[in-house]
Amino acid sequence: MARRKLFIPEEVKEDIRKHLSERYPIALDGYNSANEEEDTLTGDLGATLRIKNQKVFVEKGQKELPGYWKWSIDYHKFRGRGPGATENKLGADGIFELKLIVGTQVEKKSLMFQSKINLTNNDPKLINETIKLTTWREASFILNFTSTEFEAIDLDSIIATRGRRTNNMNVIPLDKFIGHNFLDCIVGDVDLKYDAISRKLTWRTTSGQFVATKFSIPQRISINITAPNNPFDHDLRFEKEILHDEIHNYRMDASEEEILSLNDNYTENEIKEARTSKALIYHSDRFSLGDSFLDSIMNRRMQEINSAYESLKRKK
Repeated sequence: MARRKLFIPEEVKEDIRKHLSERYPIALDGYNSANEEEDTLTGDLGATLRIKNQKVFVEKGQKELPGYWKWSIDYHKFRGRGPGATENKLGADGIFELKLIVGTQVEKKSLMFQSKINLTNNDPKLINETIKLTTWREASFILNFTSTEFEAIDLDSIIATRGRRTNNMNVIPLDKFIGHNFLDCIVGDVDLKYDAISRKLTWRTTSGQFVATKFSIPQRISINITAPNNPFDHDLRFEKEILHDEIHNYRMDASEEEILSLNDNYTENEIKEARTSKALIYHSDRFSLGDSFLDSIMNRRMQEINSAYESLKRKK
């Protein structure tokens, strides 16, 4: 299934981007006083980006409702972390959320992240956490805090180098990544949601099933957008609640093109090249992590890549 987008007026997105670009340098300035641990830096980032309701007037368009739209950014640190934190199972320690309220309908899009400070070649946990996040590959990234840049790094870049920092990594400044990639729905997923009341993470799998698992997420940064004169609503949908040990058997839904990272108007040769490129990252014949659990996740990802390849090859 192709990734579904939220329809947000360009005027609203531009106003949010302006705020992000203005607050981003302030967040960077806070690095030296908050760099003891990732949680502290994420909290400082959320507090810096936080802003109350802003109004933007939108002219009548084909998709957008005309009138004054409102947007805000909230930050919340949740209780409940401990030795058995689900971060260890999911590989995530925070989430960005985009909430769009139109009439009685509330749509959310989420983007999970694992945060690091000055990513080096000596973090044994990095590759483990990154592999776990591939269950939600199109809606996850590594957030690397440094004194000069807060970097968004895609999962494939980390896995391809086995966690070593290289110049070939796909790195985007965080303000651009959230302001463009996230707001434009290039990354994130509308069926991936975290419900703070029930403490459940829900998503649609590749088979179309909605599943849920317990997830006491440590921190959330939420961008909230409300169309003119519309109330709040709340809805949590899933068909099955799954145990933590089952999580990675239920990959978040993605199209074959997304699984192979193909652009529009791709050729048959590009399908083959994409499959080869992914095999260099995920195929178990190339390496073993020495951990049967992580190896099983990588094998499952490779099976999904092969399935996507065969499906697209038949279509061509």
